[in-house]
Amino acid sequence: MAFWLSLAAVAGLVLPQQEPPARDWAATLRTDATAVHDAIADSHPGMVNPGDPHFARTNDAQYALALERAGQADSFADYFYAIQHYVAAFDDGHLGFGVSGSTPDSDVRWPGFVAQDDGARGLVVTAAEPWSGVPVGARILECDGRTAFEVGDDRMGARFGRWDLAAQRAQLANMVMLDTGDPYVSPLRQCVFDTPDGRRTIDLDWRDGGRDFYTRHNLFSMPPARSVDLRRLDDESWWVTLPTFDGNPEGERGRALRAVVQRIEVEADAMREAPRIVFDLRGNGGGSSGWSREIAEILWGEGAFARAPEAPMTVVWRASEDNLRSLRDSLATRDANGALTADMRNWYRNTIAGLEAARARGEDRWVIEPGPREPSDPRAARLASAARQGLRPDRRDLHVRLSRRRRPVDPLRCNPRRTRDRRRHRLHGGPQGPYAQRPRLHVPAHEIL
Repeated sequence: MAFWLSLAAVAGLVLPQQEPPARDWAATLRTDATAVHDAIADSHPGMVNPGDPHFARTNDAQYALALERAGQADSFADYFYAIQHYVAAFDDGHLGFGVSGSTPDSDVRWPGFVAQDDGARGLVVTAAEPWSGVPVGARILECDGRTAFEVGDDRMGARFGRWDLAAQRAQLANMVMLDTGDPYVSPLRQCVFDTPDGRRTIDLDWRDGGRDFYTRHNLFSMPPARSVDLRRLDDESWWVTLPTFDGNPEGERGRALRAVVQRIEVEADAMREAPRIVFDLRGNGGGSSGWSREIAEILWGEGAFARAPEAPMTVVWRASEDNLRSLRDSLATRDANGALTADMRNWYRNTIAGLEAARARGEDRWVIEPGPREPSDPRAARLASAARQGLRPDRRDLHVRLSRRRRPVDPLRCNPRRTRDRRRHRLHGGPQGPYAQRPRLHVPAHEIL
């Protein structure tokens, strides 16, 4: 099992706070699409992954599409959605584009109802106005000849990718039936619903949702904050609450994680004899995989990862100068802030040394082949999760693997680097009018095959 870390990478190519009186959005889109294309081509591991021959072609095809769209771009929305579609096309959870501040999807039109994911690749109406003609609880069967899943993929999957993942749909499905001004998706005209009174076909009546739409309908409410905790249940089972994997061991959440890990170490014998251990990961947005690894090693030994029934994995790093420089900068910054464990510091140093050696050999990648595997141990199969729905989709996979329940996933791609363009190009995006955003591009530096 390769130890991997995901840090929040942001583009070093940001705008001044004040927007000029006018902007040529077509030229801005062409310039920034070129920057995205070149950053991915220079530093993304997918470009050198022999198991993903379509990656480079996707980069070129999406670049060509963005340039084509630039021919008609004359607004911030045209620019924003074109770049967002470009990046989402890779279905890579660690490759992303966004801006700080207001975005075009702040303005909403809606058909009088909101639908949520139904847990079965469909959509169910959870809120509705009388004028919509749609009752709460109705299930969307199709819209304009497309299934509910296809509609979601067309509208939200095109913006954020990975629509096949249940966690992605759970987070974003409530925006499928909204018109947020994306010029690159077709407007919906008619939907078929399964209602208590039978099947009903309704022509959609699109109206302005108002500036407070998201707040009024509580679309993105956050659950109450939960504390890291370990407790023993009446049936001798153990419940481990892990709402975070914060990578800063000196922060408040990092200290709370350390305290629970120390308690697990004390209770390890009793936990190993328990009928079950529940790892409650609801609301966990990710962080450092080191916490998961440490817990597994305490409970099942250092060979727990090697004993888990999974094919050996190969780690591929892009040996680009930008990736190497970003790792060095991150190590220096986090070390100075006291935000590194000894293991994490060694990880940085070993990774930097590996990339330096690859570059010295004139290679564009550093490949870490899988080590020898140990015999299978059934104790490694006992890690389970009560609810993985709230955990970031790719981070859940560690727990699925140790519980012998594997789901198909793309290679894990991780981004401990800040995107830089050697030409000192600025990645434009606003602000314009009420917008005050700074565009950001996340590019992963390595992936686990």
